[in-house]
Amino acid sequence: MDGTLLTPLEVVGLYKDVTAAFMSDNPAFMGAKVIYAPHRFQSEADVGNRLEEALKMMEVYPSFFAGFDLVGQEDKGGPLLKFVPELLEARAKNLNYFFHSGETDWRGTPIDENLFDAILLNSTRIGHGYALAHHPHLLKMAAEKGIAVELCPVSNQVLNLIKDARNHPGKALLQNGFPVVIASDGPGIWGSRGLSHDFYYAFMALGGARADLRFIKQLAINSIIYSSMSTDEKALALSRWSESWTEAIDAIVEFYDSS
Repeated sequence: MDGTLLTPLEVVGLYKDVTAAFMSDNPAFMGAKVIYAPHRFQSEADVGNRLEEALKMMEVYPSFFAGFDLVGQEDKGGPLLKFVPELLEARAKNLNYFFHSGETDWRGTPIDENLFDAILLNSTRIGHGYALAHHPHLLKMAAEKGIAVELCPVSNQVLNLIKDARNHPGKALLQNGFPVVIASDGPGIWGSRGLSHDFYYAFMALGGARADLRFIKQLAINSIIYSSMSTDEKALALSRWSESWTEAIDAIVEFYDSS
């Protein structure tokens, strides 16, 4: 507020403090972690510097820092292939990746081919990534590695990347049991309400006519299973979520039984 410039490391510290304060006031909240996600429109040397910053964040905040990503419109440049030497070096130091890749329904472009490098670099998850549906071999590799795809359906519609929600390529991933999580991308920009609108979109357009509560339940469980939480954190989160889910279903049944 006084114009002081903060380093990226100091900003992560602020996020950690704010998260801790919120958790203190809201005991049911399971917490948050940070993915350092600078833009991909940089030189190799600059990305190398960003990776050094990420490694420092991991060292100082090991339980709060999740990993590294490169974001931005893929067709503008900055493919992962450009930065492979720098990314391999940081990966060798156990830096986790959460790459934004394959945000297109085209095939044979630098955009969907980012998926090759994201998977070969062992990305923990792939942001957007619905072009994976057009690459059977990559799809098999990702499934074997347990790499989930983050679908952001409202974002895809707003940005006009998908013309008809019912034809979203992510539908094929869901129908074939591929690990998918629903994310919201940039809800504040277009006034979307966190994950609520994206879950509704997924249920109505991607789940199929026979989708029911089991579809929503599995998506919620996927959010925990493929999160950046530790094994113990996931077990606790699943336990708490299961209790909340059961309470919500019981309340719905009780409401309709009494009406």
